[in-house]
Amino acid sequence: MNTNAQIILRPYLTERSNELAAESVYCFVVTKRATKSDILRALSDIYKTKPKEVRIVNLPSKRTTRGAKVGSRPGIRKAYVKFPAGTKIEFV
Repeated sequence: MNTNAQIILRPYLTERSNELAAESVYCFVVTKRATKSDILRALSDIYKTKPKEVRIVNLPSKRTTRGAKVGSRPGIRKAYVKFPAGTKIEFV
C-alpha cells in the first residue's frame, strides 16, 4: 500500500485551478496508479477533511521542440477533488 506522500505528488496550480478553488475544488498531481479511493483516503488523512468527490484526468505526454532539439514532456494524472463548501486549503 502506498503512503499519502507517494499518492499525492503535488498541487497543480494554474489560473483555472485557482478559479476552481473558490468553489472548494482543488487540483492535485497524483501517481499513475492512484485510484479514486486511494486519493480520497490520502487527502482525508492529510487535510483532516473528508472530500466529497474525485474526478481523474489523464494528460498524455507531448512532443516538444526548442530550436533544433526535440524532446517530450511527460504525461501526468490529475485529480480534481471537491471538498465541502467553505473548506479552504493552504498550499505552502
